[in-house]
Amino acid sequence: MLENLKILNLGHSLDLTETPDFSYMPNLEKLVLKGCISLSAVSHSVGSLYKLLINLTDCKGLRKLPRSIYKLKSLETLILSGCSMIDKLEEDLEQMESLRTLIADKTAITKVPFST
Repeated sequence: MLENLKILNLGHSLDLTETPDFSYMPNLEKLVLKGCISLSAVSHSVGSLYKLLINLTDCKGLRKLPRSIYKLKSLETLILSGCSMIDKLEEDLEQMESLRTLIADKTAITKVPFST
């Protein structure tokens, strides 16, 4: 178990197609997957993490986020910039109580769920 791991930087891992199981990293605070262009799946276990920043910049193969990500009550920053295949955010986005920064430029998202 990687109990003491606070930062996991897998940025620019060009052949990474899916993330590891985060349940082995209970104290992870920063997850950097920037530039992982082959990434197509984020493990649902991401929902078990707490104080967190997630950077998915330019993960061009990623089509959707796992539902469990929307249950992250203490996620403060979510960066989806350049994730051009992501076309929607789920209604569950409203559950992200601590979300302060959402960067979703250069995506296919046309509407934020709680906007009218």
